[in-house]
Amino acid sequence: MAGTRHSPTAISFEYLGTGTLSIHTIYVPVNYTRCLLLRNRVGRAGGNGVGADEGGRAMLTDCQFVGNKQCGAMASGLHAEMHFTNCVASKNGTHGIAAAGRACITAVGTEIKNSKQLGFLIQSGATADIKDSIVTKNGAHGICLQLGGIATLTNCQSLKNKQTGVAVMGAASKATAHELTSSDNGIDGCHVGQGAELDACDCVMEGNERMGLSALGFDTKAVVQGCVITGNTEHGIAQGQGAQVRVANNTVKDNKKKDVFGNVHDFGIDAYKPSSSPKGKDSRAPKHEDTPLMGGGAGGASIVTRKRIKNTIIVLVAGAILLGAVYTFVSYEHLNASSSTPQHAGTVPRGARRTK
Repeated sequence: MAGTRHSPTAISFEYLGTGTLSIHTIYVPVNYTRCLLLRNRVGRAGGNGVGADEGGRAMLTDCQFVGNKQCGAMASGLHAEMHFTNCVASKNGTHGIAAAGRACITAVGTEIKNSKQLGFLIQSGATADIKDSIVTKNGAHGICLQLGGIATLTNCQSLKNKQTGVAVMGAASKATAHELTSSDNGIDGCHVGQGAELDACDCVMEGNERMGLSALGFDTKAVVQGCVITGNTEHGIAQGQGAQVRVANNTVKDNKKKDVFGNVHDFGIDAYKPSSSPKGKDSRAPKHEDTPLMGGGAGGASIVTRKRIKNTIIVLVAGAILLGAVYTFVSYEHLNASSSTPQHAGTVPRGARRTK
């Protein structure tokens, strides 16, 4: 393990060969700069490029985690922290960067690519704050939250992953996404299920092989605001199995099957005003008419707004009043005609016989 120790809390490595870097119960931050951590197969970090156990804390800047047997980096355990800035995790045997067991990670300007399984894995009560990062061409999901994992995703891209761009699964798992682009993935742009929650605003989900966004399962909740969901192979937004999906001010169009499938509640055009437009999005605020109104019924969808309900009631009441007026007018004219034209004497009603 070559490198120069600059101080007890700052270590700079140019190359780390087949060893392993592991951090255990260090409450004082340790900084690593320009590290190359690769091909780790044994050791206390379990074949990860770098690992932080309970209480371990590290800041990693301009580091690369390449070709490790398991994860490029792994934080696990209470108070374990890892902070990544301008790092790259590539071609690792399981996941690019993982956090579990109430650990905490942050990532800024980080790229994860070509992992055998997941790009980011956040699970078991771990939390993550990920900004300005790219996750691409991973063997399963790009970003996966499960078993109570919580993450905030800001201005990130999840592209061309084999399965779903962002998958949020399991009770207590929650993702908050702002200006996320999740496109050209092998299944869905975003999926939320099994009681998880997703709050997405100003996001782009386009060109995915199945849905732009899918929500399935009781207690599953998705709020989608100011997003562009276009050009997906099946549906734009799909709801099923008791999930609650609320939408506002989205552009949902040009999806191959249905733009909206299932029961989706539109909570109004004035509920949200986008603060900015994601990349590739029209700079104007999307109009409500951009989201088609799908009819209910088998395989259909139901989107209902207060404004549409109000307009429908007004039309029905006006129609009823008009029909009542027409009926009254016709009845009045008929009564006048009957009273002003008496029957002439000697006139025999049709079908009656004269008597001598």
